Amino acid sequence: MVIDLMLEGARKVHGGAGLFQRAGEFPAPLDLDLPLSPDAERFYRASPSLLRRYVPYWLVVWVNRFIVVGIPLLILAIPFVRYVPAVYRWSTRRRVYRWYGELKTIEDAVRRREGDAATHLARLERLADRVDRLHIPHAYAGELFALLLHIKLVRDMLREWAAK
Repeated sequence: MVIDLMLEGARKVHGGAGLFQRAGEFPAPLDLDLPLSPDAERFYRASPSLLRRYVPYWLVVWVNRFIVVGIPLLILAIPFVRYVPAVYRWSTRRRVYRWYGELKTIEDAVRRREGDAATHLARLERLADRVDRLHIPHAYAGELFALLLHIKLVRDMLREWAAK
C-alpha cells in the first residue's frame, strides 16, 4: 500500500509533460537496474482498485487487514460459537447431576437397610440443604426440581424405615 501511495504521488507530481519527457512517461518501469517489487508491478499493470479510488487510504488499510486477519478468524470462530451453548448446557446440568451420586449412595444404603436411619437422614438433609442453595438459570429448573423430588422420595423411604 505504501508503494502505491508513493507511485501515485510521483505520478501526480512528475507525471505531466516536461522539458525532457512526455506526459505519463515518468514514473515508469523502464530501464531498471534493480528488480521491480510485486506491488509496483501490480501498480503499473492495473489501475487502482475500486476501493482505492473512492475510499480514503486509512479505510482501505483496515479493509485489507480485515480480509487478511478477520475473515480467517471468523471462519475459525463459527464452529467454536456453535459449541458454546452445548458446553454451557453441560456445565449447568453438571451442577445439578453431580449430587445424584451421593443421593444414590444413601438410597442404596436405605434399600439394603444398612446403618442407622438417623445418620442417613442427617446426611440426606445436608445434601438437600446444599441442593437448595444451588443457583441455576430458570431454563434448567426442571433438572433441579427432579433432583429435589428424588431427594423427597429417598427421605420418605427413610422415614418409613425409621417408623418401622
